[in-house]
Amino acid sequence: MKTMKPVIDSNGQVTVTGGTVRIANGSEIVQSEVKKIGLPKQPVILLQIVEYFRAFLIGRLGLSHMNMLLIISGAFGVFEKNRVIKAGGYNTATVGEDMELVVRIHRTLKDEKSKQRIEYIQDPVCWTEAPSTFSSLRAQRRRWQRGLAETLWIHRKMLFNPKYKGIGLFSLITSW
Repeated sequence: MKTMKPVIDSNGQVTVTGGTVRIANGSEIVQSEVKKIGLPKQPVILLQIVEYFRAFLIGRLGLSHMNMLLIISGAFGVFEKNRVIKAGGYNTATVGEDMELVVRIHRTLKDEKSKQRIEYIQDPVCWTEAPSTFSSLRAQRRRWQRGLAETLWIHRKMLFNPKYKGIGLFSLITSW
């Protein structure tokens, strides 16, 4: 509910919102609920925990403040239905459909000169299981990079384009 609150309470100013995704590996989970947060022993997972903290608690928080978020995790996002329909829905031809949709929504918002925002809220948390081997991590990251490359290609006209403000002049450029 906390994730939906900005969309509901914003009088139409917030159109998409997402929360924090944390890694559950090493935690005690009972009937799909995290009962006790713990740390795993595997270095590959510990590195991902540090990365997730950096990405969510520093990167996304700052980009959200400037309305320049490129991704709302498919695992934990709330989208205003009418905005998604107006943007054309999910693009099933890309493996990074969550990122591509968020970038396309930014594009339509800027094209319409809309004041609507895409926001990240740090308080609500969704838990996920991280890859526990280097080979599964490599496969996940290759998929993520392919999704990023597809999104950048689809929206290449936004790159370095002042019309798209911080998205075109900063976020998309620094994401590669």
